[in-house]
Amino acid sequence: MLSILLSVAAQALQPPPAEPARPATATSAPAAQNTASTTTPETTQPQSAQPTQPTQPIQPQQPTQPAQGPTPAQQQAGPPRRPPFEFTAQVMLGGGARFVPGLVPAGFFTLAWRADMLFFRATPRSFGFGPAIQARVDHFADVTASLGASVLFPITEAFPLVLTPSFALRWDGTTFAPGASGRLFWGIRSHNYHGVYALSFGLWAEARHSFGVQNATDVAAGIDIDLQLLATPFVALYVELFRRTRAQ
Repeated sequence: MLSILLSVAAQALQPPPAEPARPATATSAPAAQNTASTTTPETTQPQSAQPTQPTQPIQPQQPTQPAQGPTPAQQQAGPPRRPPFEFTAQVMLGGGARFVPGLVPAGFFTLAWRADMLFFRATPRSFGFGPAIQARVDHFADVTASLGASVLFPITEAFPLVLTPSFALRWDGTTFAPGASGRLFWGIRSHNYHGVYALSFGLWAEARHSFGVQNATDVAAGIDIDLQLLATPFVALYVELFRRTRAQ
């Protein structure tokens, strides 16, 4: 009886046996499931939608208003300055007579080119003064070169009077003879406000005297044709031919 009691007391005093270790997967899976079960509601909870800002309508661009009046820079610069001179060139066509002492007056045909440059022409009513040159052929037999000065008298704005005294040198095929000439022009002469060339067209009369051996006096008259007007058809033809050549 005593031995039975001692064995029961010894079993009671012995520690309980340790439980066998469980596999890691067996404990991780529930943990993962618990974690997922605890985190899923937080991650899957729908977020509140942010209110969208209304789109602003595109404002049409206002057209740029043109500047009214001159700018300060233009006011300081003043009006555009006109060139201080103007020039013109003409072809002279006409005829006349040559008077030599002791001989019968002889008629001739004259063809000439001339040009002048006038200063001080601020307006169509302004006087003008400047140099003038001329090359003249009479009856296709003798040549005369002249150098002088032109003076413009604004009789009217569109029809001024131009007087040109000149020194002349004549060559008749054998000798040179100095001389003097005077020319009068009356007709249309434009006033260019923006450029330097002035168109001209009108009538002319000229008297010339040659000294020395020739001792002859010529009186002639005719018409002046502006050189730019004569050249315009040829320039237009050249431009057209050049354009077609480039196109090919």
